[in-house]
Amino acid sequence: MQSQPFSAAEIAPYQISRTSVSGLGDIKLFASYQGFLPTHNFGLQAGVKLPTGQYGGETDDGAVVGHPVFFKSGPLARQSLDTSLQAGTGSTDLIVGAYYFHPIKQNFDTYVNGQFQAAVSERLDTPGAEYRPGNQATVTAGLRYEAHANWVPQLQLNLLHKSANQGALADRSNTTGTVAYLSPGISASIRHNLQVYGFLQVPVYSHFVVTVVPSRQRRIGPGSNPLTVVANRGAPVKSAGDSVTSSAKLVPDSTVDWPLLCNAHVGLFQAPSATAAPPSASPCTKRRRAKSIAGNIGGD
Repeated sequence: MQSQPFSAAEIAPYQISRTSVSGLGDIKLFASYQGFLPTHNFGLQAGVKLPTGQYGGETDDGAVVGHPVFFKSGPLARQSLDTSLQAGTGSTDLIVGAYYFHPIKQNFDTYVNGQFQAAVSERLDTPGAEYRPGNQATVTAGLRYEAHANWVPQLQLNLLHKSANQGALADRSNTTGTVAYLSPGISASIRHNLQVYGFLQVPVYSHFVVTVVPSRQRRIGPGSNPLTVVANRGAPVKSAGDSVTSSAKLVPDSTVDWPLLCNAHVGLFQAPSATAAPPSASPCTKRRRAKSIAGNIGGD
């Protein structure tokens, strides 16, 4: 599918809307048990994600629900940022997982960790203003070098698959896909049973479904254009749709909230014992995948 050719006017300063999101996001709480084996290298996890982050959006008729962040300037000024890009989702999610780690040779061990997350309760549940984040599954496989007692270099492969968001405030067509990151990192002991860790996530694979549909026609001023979508970093994009697009005004409802840039991931990790599971880098799902700089969408 292809819309009209890109024009430099689409990235003129008056076409760009800006805002920022900061503050506390949704908090995740976990409990784990790894007493199944004498070696304590296999465990199960259970957790909950709480709706502590700012969430909300704007319905088709302009009604604001929740407590969303708004665009501060540009054609979309005083309109809400997409619901999927807010700091929180407004949902309570259950999380289950399992992990296993094992030495493979002197000073090296390997590990794998998998988790599944699904929303079980949503605050945005009013008819016409519903929003439920899509289920997501993550798998991490990694290798650690443990020749040093206080600092451990490691390399991870992070896989994330996310199903489509649901509800009237959701961009259902463009919020599903799979991303893989290669994540070098290091963990260091700063006190007994407490570690600090950091990873740099570099995307190595992505697969998305981008459906081009008529815009919801946000309330923009005369002569301004909606956002358009372009694939980034040469990643494959699969386009799907029921009809051929013939106008630059036919654009997705919103850009996809998938990362294609490098992410830095840092944190603290309290290990109850020397055999605790290593920390995993969590792929980001809150960054826009697209840039409003082109009018073409290619398919693989």
